This record gives sequence, C-alpha cells and structure tokens, in this order.
Amino acid sequence: MTVVRTIFLRISWTLWSLWIVLSLVLWLFTLFYPPTTNFSFPFIEPLLHPEMSDATLPPLQAPNLFHFFGTDELGRDVLSRLLFGTFYSLSFGIIVGLLTCFLGFFLGLVLTFFPLWIQRSATYFVEIFSSLPLLPLALIGLTFYPGQVAIVGFLKIVLGWGNIAQFTRLEAATLFHSPRLSAARSQGLSSARIAWKHLLPPLLPGLAPFFPQIVFSSVLSLATLDFFGLGFPIPTPTLAEMFRQYAENQEAWWLLVFPLLVITGLLLGFQELERKVN
Repeated sequence: MTVVRTIFLRISWTLWSLWIVLSLVLWLFTLFYPPTTNFSFPFIEPLLHPEMSDATLPPLQAPNLFHFFGTDELGRDVLSRLLFGTFYSLSFGIIVGLLTCFLGFFLGLVLTFFPLWIQRSATYFVEIFSSLPLLPLALIGLTFYPGQVAIVGFLKIVLGWGNIAQFTRLEAATLFHSPRLSAARSQGLSSARIAWKHLLPPLLPGLAPFFPQIVFSSVLSLATLDFFGLGFPIPTPTLAEMFRQYAENQEAWWLLVFPLLVITGLLLGFQELERKVN
C-alpha cells in the first residue's frame, strides 16, 4: 500500500505541477496573441481566448476533438476557462498569502519587543478577530460592490494574520530570551538590528507551512463566491462558474466533473506541497 500511495502522490504532484505551468504559459501567450473572430487554428484559439465561443458548434457540446473538456452554455471552451480560472485564482491566492504572511510576521515580531501585558492584550484581540467569519462579511461587501475581489482579499488578510502573528510572537519570545540574544542586548544593539540579524533568519522558515494553507483557502473562498456570481467580474474565467451552469443544465455532466476534478486536484497538490515544506 505504501508503494501504491507513493506512486499516486507522485503522479498527482506531476499532474498538479503541469496544470499550473500550462495555465501560466497560456496566460503569457495571450499577451502576444490577440483575439480573432475566425478560428484559423481550432486547437489553439479556444485555449488562448476563453471568453470566445466557437460559432461552428452549438453550445453545451460534450468533450470532442476540438474541445477536450466540452463547451459551456455559451459555447466557450471548458478546458480553457478552467486553466485561466486556475491562473487567476492562484494569482489571487498567492498575493493574499504573501500579504497575510508579511502582516502576521511583522506584527508578531514587533509585539515581541513590547511589555508582556501588551502582548497578552494583543492575543485576546487576535483571538476575537480571527473568529469572525469570512464568507458572510465577504457576501455583505460584494453585495454592494460586486466583482471587487479586492474586498475578499482584504478581508482574508485582515482575518487571517492572527495565527501567524501568534506563532511568530511565541517563537521570537523564545529566541529573545536565549543566551545569544541576551549577549546582543548587553552589547547595546538596537531592537531593529537584533530583529534583522538574530530573529529574522531562524523565524522566516517557520512561515513556509502557513503559506500553502492560506493560498488554497483563499482559492476555495473565491470559488465559493464565484458560484454565487460575486467573485471575479463577468466574463472572467473562474473555477466554480460551471457548477452554476450545471445546476441549470444537468445533462451537461462535464460542467460538474471537470471543475470538480480540478479543484480536488488543487487541494491534493497543496496538501502535498505542505507535506514537502514541513
């Protein structure tokens, strides 16, 4: 069983990596390949321009030679929209992940240099703030400003930095009372210099396990909002828009199966990435 699991994980990791690389390559191609109304290369244009429909075929076509994942209710290529949806969703998740890690790490490190009563007060504040639900707040914001995914990103960052700050504060406090840092303080080094030379190098690797979790949770939250039409503005490709189309066209099984496989594959890939960085 161990051998089978290892083979499965390696195949899943390879497919996950190839899917993400392909989504990036297709997005880069669109910067140099302008859209056209005539499909001179029927295998290429539908992939490069997910917002365009194939006029030679009726909508809701099952997987075929020219559209490997079929087409949606508007005649757009499902494979292309999933690839571009992956790129846009991952870009959103990576930006949110980086900003969340930076904010949590910075605040946790700064708190280390404050008195203990301030650290405890900040801990209570973080616990209260982190318990606030993201999706209801995002739904309220996007109801008034639909299509503004920056609202989702802002809420995700503001509500998600607490655990990182707590981890950084506790680890920094342990290092702060070590003999090495006690010697540095006795030499009269400033707090900024102590943080830069003696705290940053050992603390930064500890952020690695948090990053994949934040990226995928951001992607999943955005996909949930996309299902309700409150995520990326139309006609931006998303990972969950086809679930809504499937609810209205349940004979189009490919609108459910392929997006579900992609989201599940992303989850497995991020779990494997988290395992590798731990």
